[in-house]
Amino acid sequence: MAESTSEKRIKRPIVVAFVCLWIFLAALVDLFYGGLLFASTDFIAKPPEVQAQIEQARAENPFLDDQLVDAAEGALYMILGMVQVVLGIGFWQLKRWAWVGVMSWQALSLMISLADMLNGDNTQSIVSLMLAILLVFLLNQSNVRQIFGVLQLTNESVNVNTSFRSFDRD
Repeated sequence: MAESTSEKRIKRPIVVAFVCLWIFLAALVDLFYGGLLFASTDFIAKPPEVQAQIEQARAENPFLDDQLVDAAEGALYMILGMVQVVLGIGFWQLKRWAWVGVMSWQALSLMISLADMLNGDNTQSIVSLMLAILLVFLLNQSNVRQIFGVLQLTNESVNVNTSFRSFDRD
């Protein structure tokens, strides 16, 4: 019985573990940032001394008083973080829909980074663009696509030995 379960178990490449870890870290950052943004609004009760500090900061800078936008942005980041958690769980379980979701997520990230670069925000956009390109490259390795059951190209063999294969655990 133990042999049949170990035979059914698919070997997860290290590339999949790296991308999954990246997805969970991004989700954690989005959830934390969204929570902070939402908590900074008046929609959450605060102790009186904290509320007094917030009111003083708003009096000094009236542009800080955009409560509805901050709440909406915080909620959006938290929703995006929850979607990333779902994608990360599916990716760890080697589900095909998760591979498609992560590839779509990276395509969106590429478009946003390019738009930011065209608007002049180069430093952060270049880093984001390079990371998205790296993740698309890693997700399109033939051993990763085979594990997720994504379309195999006609010039690929079933047993592919890529440079990332050397990092896989035995």
